[in-house]
Amino acid sequence: MIINVTAPVYLLSISVAITGMYIASYPFSGEIYDIDSASNVRIGLPLNVTDECNISSEANMSLRLAYVSGIVSLVLTSLLIVYNLTNKNSAQWPVIIVWVTTAISFISQILLFILITSRVSVWFLSCQNPAKISGACPTTRFEQLKSKITDVEMCYFNPQTLVLRNSESDLFIDCLNAETYSTYANAFSRYDISAYYTAKSICKRDETTLAADLSWCYYWGCSRVCNSEAYYINLKWFILDCALLLFILVTYIIIMGEFYISANDKKVN
Repeated sequence: MIINVTAPVYLLSISVAITGMYIASYPFSGEIYDIDSASNVRIGLPLNVTDECNISSEANMSLRLAYVSGIVSLVLTSLLIVYNLTNKNSAQWPVIIVWVTTAISFISQILLFILITSRVSVWFLSCQNPAKISGACPTTRFEQLKSKITDVEMCYFNPQTLVLRNSESDLFIDCLNAETYSTYANAFSRYDISAYYTAKSICKRDETTLAADLSWCYYWGCSRVCNSEAYYINLKWFILDCALLLFILVTYIIIMGEFYISANDKKVN
């Protein structure tokens, strides 16, 4: 088996690219970073400091997993830099490379496998479960119990009855009666707007029978139509995690291959 001696240089370039894609994908502000920062005039957000519904939503666990993956990628990049600068003719080089590469590779593979499994369990399972105990996503319930959401206008519905605001609601309501109209309008939620998923909004709209906090539905992009930005950023993180795991396996094989070639060359000399 012939190993290209310049392979580690190419591996370093790929590692830098993957790390760069992780960093570029991180939101450092905005609703995906902190959904409680979302404001909405329709439901009166943000609230007053003394408001009893002024409670915080859960943190973005998907983003935290992406941070861990990015750190793993950064550590791997650092190790590859050290590897490329190391004197391969040193008598101690083979032993050090064997132990360090094996340990780091094993830990990284296990960690990435856990992260990918976590993403699969939430993104592919919990997001698609209309009977989730801790609160099924309203969009998931709508798709499972009514019809597929194909347009953003379908993200505007009653979370209890699943009646669409525009096509199925009573168009003959007394619009001149402000109180009646206000009560009627408040019965519908716009799930294409992140603010409707916050714990503050759910509390204020008195929809706590659904769940105390549905922010995870938005953070994980459980609806490709209603939460397209969050959906595609989670898709990007899932692909990057899978690519990083594959890259770690390939890197381990190539570096270990170089070790055996170097060891054999030293024996011959």
